[in-house]
Amino acid sequence: MKRAQQWAKQRRRDLLCGVSFLAGELNLLEKHLIMCRSLTHAQRCLSFLDRSSIPSALVKAPLPLTRTGCGYALILRRHGLEGARRLRAAGLLEGKVYVQNGEEWSEAGYDLS
Repeated sequence: MKRAQQWAKQRRRDLLCGVSFLAGELNLLEKHLIMCRSLTHAQRCLSFLDRSSIPSALVKAPLPLTRTGCGYALILRRHGLEGARRLRAAGLLEGKVYVQNGEEWSEAGYDLS
């Protein structure tokens, strides 16, 4: 019984630190960044995802990902692919989708159809 309690406590601590267990393997949770063309568009997408029960946050776009140095994006810690698919289906996804690899962002190569 004590071993099960220790495992549950460690799992809770790992989940709080952004680590999850899936099928017995250790997987880091990916962060997805969805670029938006304007603040108003980003707010519409944020509202749509909230209504879809997909947690997201509105952030200033990272400087290396913007051409003009300004822009807004949505960051999704979980359900990033599902969020992008729902935005695409609703006709709201117009920007690129990025996945964080360590400190770097790379364009996601997902088929969102």
